[in-house]
Parts: sequence; C-alpha cells; structure tokens
Amino acid sequence: MSDAEPSGPAVHVGPYRTFFNRHVSITIPYSGAGSRDLMVCIYNHVLDDWDLIEPESVDTAKKQVTFNTQVLGLFQAGRAGVCPAELIYGKNSQEVQQLKNFRDNVLSKTAQGRAIIKWYYDWSPAVVKGMKEAAALKEEVKKSLDGVLLMLR
Repeated sequence: MSDAEPSGPAVHVGPYRTFFNRHVSITIPYSGAGSRDLMVCIYNHVLDDWDLIEPESVDTAKKQVTFNTQVLGLFQAGRAGVCPAELIYGKNSQEVQQLKNFRDNVLSKTAQGRAIIKWYYDWSPAVVKGMKEAAALKEEVKKSLDGVLLMLR
C-alpha cells in the first residue's frame, strides 16, 4: 500500500494463501469518513507490498467494504494515494474532478468500464513511481490524459 493510506485494521482471513477455483466474497471494516476513493489491498509477500483489489460494495452505515477474491490472506482497506492525474494536475484540480466524474458516472456503470478502472488501479502505483523517476514518462502520461480530457469536453 505504498501509494495508499491505510483506512482500517489489517484483517487476516486464512489459512494464508489458500486458493479457490471461484471468487469468494469477503467483508472487512474500514475507518474514516465516507467511501470515496476507498480500495482494498491484499498483502503480497513476494513483492513485500500490497496489491489492489477493486471493492464490490461499501456499506457506509456499518463502515464495511466487500470485495471478491480467489485467495485468502492479509487484507486492509485503504484510501488511494496520489494517482497519475493528481501528480500531473494537482489533487483538487478541475481535470482530476472531471476524470473522477467520468469514472464514477460512466465507467463504473458497465463491465467493460469496471475492467478499465481495475486496470487503472492495478497500474497506477507503478506509473506514479515511474513518473516520479522520469520526467519524460510524466510528459507522455500528461499527453494521454490531455487527450482523454479533450474527448470528455
């Protein structure tokens, strides 16, 4: 969870690294206000880091997040850290808000859109890390995001 902030206790659901041939649904607690940008992470002992899992649902009244997985392990809810768009435009920028609105109001409504969101969550930490290390990558990502924003207008 190197690019995310923990938002609740780490919860061990075991036996550790048990694999299933189908998805199982798990619910864990989260803390903090609201559910915006809430995600779930599973600890990856090989990389000594956290891998993202897209939440299926969030119960704000009970402060619980539910997700599907095929492996048991150590899970923790977290809030997204800096994403590529925030690194380029700033966290509270109009561009970031426009992209989040597109995610929430368009992409999240279809299976294909949710697959794009998952892909984005999976790759964002590596892209952010690369952008911090290479200005040329940051410029290329900016060109791509500028193109997306142009299409959304």
